[in-house]
Amino acid sequence: MAEKADRLIARETAKGERTLLTSLLLSAPAPLVTILAAISSGSATQIADCLRRSTELLAILASYIIFQKQKEKNLPEAEKKRLTGLSELFIGAAMLLSGSAMLFMGILRLLNPVSAGNSIMGLVIAFLGVITNGWFWLRYRGMTREGRCGVLATQQALYRAKTLVDLCVTLALAAIVLAPGRPSTRYVDPIGSMAVAVYLLINGMGMFQKGRKTQKNASRIG
Repeated sequence: MAEKADRLIARETAKGERTLLTSLLLSAPAPLVTILAAISSGSATQIADCLRRSTELLAILASYIIFQKQKEKNLPEAEKKRLTGLSELFIGAAMLLSGSAMLFMGILRLLNPVSAGNSIMGLVIAFLGVITNGWFWLRYRGMTREGRCGVLATQQALYRAKTLVDLCVTLALAAIVLAPGRPSTRYVDPIGSMAVAVYLLINGMGMFQKGRKTQKNASRIG
């Protein structure tokens, strides 16, 4: 019975590791591709989106390193919790930094509205982000239900946020592409950026506080 449980845990761990590595590799080129799209359009939403993707990439990398550390045999439960809390802190910090950048860019562009340039490339990138990140969100949610790995739970929260943010960016850029010459589109871009920022700030603060609580609980166990 114990051997069967060990095999199940090993399968879940391998599955989680493959998913984390895949998400890391797919996220790696995203900041560069997004900044190229932002340069061609001058869109505040896309500039902020590039900053968001960059901080999220660092958070995913940190989570992958932490996951590798948690795989070590005979790791004390307190250390596992501490590492989970560290992952939550990284994800929370990434969301807070991303939200702050997007809010700043949105306010700046709202005070000085300009018409965005060609946003088709950015729209395609954001739409593909909805599909890809949505798939990872569902996959991490399934694995979180199967096992108890806290790092994978933080990835579920991150990819839920990434999916919803990409959806907001897609809608904002679609409005710009469909009505490029209208004065109202000057405000769609910064307002879309600010709406996404508020979501990231709220969720980032919640995740950051959760990480601090997990760290405290780990200290008590240790």
